Amino acid sequence: MIYNTENINKDNNYLNLDSQDYNYIFSHILRTPLYNLHALINWFEKDNEDLLDNVNRHKLKLINASIERLNFIVTDITNFLNIEQNIEKNYPISLDYIFQKIQTKLEKPLRIEIKILQKLPVIYSNSPAMEILFNHLLINSFQNIKNNSGSITIDYEEDENNYKFIYTENWNTLDNTFHDILAFKSYYVPSNNYHLSIIKKIIESLHGDIKFYKILNKGIKIDFTIPRY
Repeated sequence: MIYNTENINKDNNYLNLDSQDYNYIFSHILRTPLYNLHALINWFEKDNEDLLDNVNRHKLKLINASIERLNFIVTDITNFLNIEQNIEKNYPISLDYIFQKIQTKLEKPLRIEIKILQKLPVIYSNSPAMEILFNHLLINSFQNIKNNSGSITIDYEEDENNYKFIYTENWNTLDNTFHDILAFKSYYVPSNNYHLSIIKKIIESLHGDIKFYKILNKGIKIDFTIPRY
């Protein structure tokens, strides 16, 4: 059998890359075709401006929206990979400030009420990790709450070792049975939810614990801890 030594050497070069270089290559390889596709669509639309009807224009907008979504995911994954490299670089951060910043950026839907039961603490942790964590918590909630009366509640407790956060999605604020915490008997591990998988990975990378609870068609409760030091 004849081996292609050139290809083997290329593979070894990838294996020898440090994490930062790998993240750059990963991002570049995925972003380049997305940028090219976006440019081609814009050129096509401009060159055929007089020929396109509203239906076809709408289809092109949908394609561009999908490209933007993919670009967002690539950015998110790249940021997450960078966090894994620097997860031990901790310093005091205000979770209250970070949460308000993320909430403003995401433009909360009017149908959803967010209740912070007490001011979130200043903790000694990783700021980029916390931003991605709260970003995915809120995006996941906004997608889950599809009625006109949903709410999100955030609270926390602390002891000498950990901060424990209680994050609750109520998909229907008119259903009083939701508020009975004992109703959260169904513990589950999300396997195909992109946002919750990222959240779980971040908490575990910070050496914390996380548990997911669900009431069918009513809501989700997420308990997670972050070490104090």
